[in-house]
Amino acid sequence: MKILFLQKYIMIMLKFIGKIKLKYYIKIIIGILMFVPLDGQSIIRPEIFGQNFWLPDFYGGNLTQLEQKLLDANVKTIRVGGIAPDQNPYTHLQILNAVEYIQNIGAEPIIQVALQGGSVNDAISLIQYINITQNKNVKYWSIGNEPDQYDNYSPTLYATNFRIYAEALKNIDPNIKLVGPDIANPFYPNSVWWIDQFLEAGGNDLSSFGYIDIFSIHYYAFDGNQIRDEVINSHWGLKDRIEYIIDKINQANIRQNRYGNNSIKLAITEMNINYINSISDDLYGNGANSFIGGQWWAESLGEIIKNDVEWVNFWSIAEGEGEYDLGFISLNSYNEKPSYHHFNLVSNYLYGNYKYSFSNNPSISTLASSDDSTSNLLILNRTQNDILPITVRLDTLNNTNTNNLINLNSNLNCEYNDNLIPESTVLYQFSNTGSIIKKIIYDIDIALQNSPPQTINFIIDNFNNNELINWWSNPDIYQLSVLDGSMVVNIENAGPGWETFGKNIEIIDLTMTPEIKFVLKVSSPTSPIIRVDLQDIFGKSTNGEIVTIIPEIDGNYHEYILDFSGKFFQAWPEWSIVDSTKINNMLLFINPGGEAFSGEILIDNIQFINSECVNISGLPGDINQDGIINIIDIVQVISFILDEIEFNNIQLQLADINNDNNINIVDVVIIVGIIIN
Repeated sequence: MKILFLQKYIMIMLKFIGKIKLKYYIKIIIGILMFVPLDGQSIIRPEIFGQNFWLPDFYGGNLTQLEQKLLDANVKTIRVGGIAPDQNPYTHLQILNAVEYIQNIGAEPIIQVALQGGSVNDAISLIQYINITQNKNVKYWSIGNEPDQYDNYSPTLYATNFRIYAEALKNIDPNIKLVGPDIANPFYPNSVWWIDQFLEAGGNDLSSFGYIDIFSIHYYAFDGNQIRDEVINSHWGLKDRIEYIIDKINQANIRQNRYGNNSIKLAITEMNINYINSISDDLYGNGANSFIGGQWWAESLGEIIKNDVEWVNFWSIAEGEGEYDLGFISLNSYNEKPSYHHFNLVSNYLYGNYKYSFSNNPSISTLASSDDSTSNLLILNRTQNDILPITVRLDTLNNTNTNNLINLNSNLNCEYNDNLIPESTVLYQFSNTGSIIKKIIYDIDIALQNSPPQTINFIIDNFNNNELINWWSNPDIYQLSVLDGSMVVNIENAGPGWETFGKNIEIIDLTMTPEIKFVLKVSSPTSPIIRVDLQDIFGKSTNGEIVTIIPEIDGNYHEYILDFSGKFFQAWPEWSIVDSTKINNMLLFINPGGEAFSGEILIDNIQFINSECVNISGLPGDINQDGIINIIDIVQVISFILDEIEFNNIQLQLADINNDNNINIVDVVIIVGIIIN
């Protein structure tokens, strides 16, 4: 949010600065930036993932049956509000039950006090009961709902009433944060002027009490009559609207001298693809029940995260049928819709820092994140007919000759090739060395079966007694158990009979990761030969060229990498190709056909990897790679922007600080922030 604000004003300044003079104005840029804290990458805060408490049980809903589903979806803010409780306020006991429900699942409640159907005294009574008498310490309170839809009402009148409520509520509990005005849609003709009018009113006689903390809007992209292409392109409209409002909020913060934690933030307290469904909307449609509608939820969350919106409350958990079935869980069947599963994929797998990622195919959108140990890439494929071969690169190398190229900059020189089926969403989780940890697949056929996304784990490390059920062995030869998270294989006279043990794994495509890393140790006076075969769903095994481990016997864990590249063929009992895209079994032999072996092997983990990933050295922002980020690096970036110098591939990646595949003034802003901090 701050970066966008700075970019606007710096770009205005640059328009009046010639190329020759530009470098002399770098200090002026730094001077401007000294007064504004900078965000490098957007931090993904868990509380951003929110929902609306609708339909409550006392209105005919079934939310008490859905607690586990909300926990699984990692919902962290839940708003108790809307038209109904504004016109006909809930009782104190109903609000208390809602607050306890929300807090019990680890979420933050946002409680609305009634403006249309209530009074300031009612609001005082409610907050007194909830936060003081019941000691629930609810932090966020909103006042009214969609006042731009009230008859004969204005932003100034709402601002006046808001302050009356605000002062009364904060007198009861000065620690609360106030939310409003919950505009119905800030870009309806009757609502546009509310943004300026309300924020300007707050900047004059209403600002002394710091009366608003969160500026809130509602956003429904369509009226139910949208077509597919409109849905695919609609995230640009959301992006523009968020940036427009944030710019207005920033201007209000300057007028009101509100900075840091005291600044006004933006939240979206109701949101969905449409406010009413088409009568015919279903999985193949374009509304709240459709697969592409679920993808819309995911892509919208990406825009919200990128722009530092405080939180979003989708509408809603479960409600109604037909036109009014907007919930992400079906009201009567409890089925989880595509919107639920897409929300779940984002809320559970996008954490740490938001990372910019790109696709050169307009029908494919991407979202990504990273922390110290993993990077997560979510791919939304909206094509309807053909299987798409894709290339995923973990750097910013942009080969214009590669169709369906997806870049996620993890500073790793490696790539993976895969196929996307039509109308599918796929999540890849990578380790910090570039190996795939898991792949999650969700497509329209899976949704048609009301099934959750399918997970393929590329690492086997969750050894426990339940996990051993998935392993098979000859109990007279191999005894399997668990010790401190490692699988213990006690072996008695294995070898002469070609005895095996192994694991039925989820169907996995090893064309992406043809190497397997074993982390194990052996307790034995002699070292065994461990042979590993892979088997496809047709029963064909990679016994044409034998792959083995000869482990150390020093009692310590060691890593052993087995390379199956070019070895996916069978020699016995007949020659055959092994389908590397459909591997579902792993067979292990100890001293196969050799002398009997007895001893103990402890397996810590097994991982399918790509060892060809090479880390791209260098500190982001250190363009000349002298180990220091300073004004010299800024001069070089600006010279590159002005086409005065060229960068090599490493410098291109070091200069693209926000990983947006462009080197521009935003990167300069972030580098300056690194220097200042």
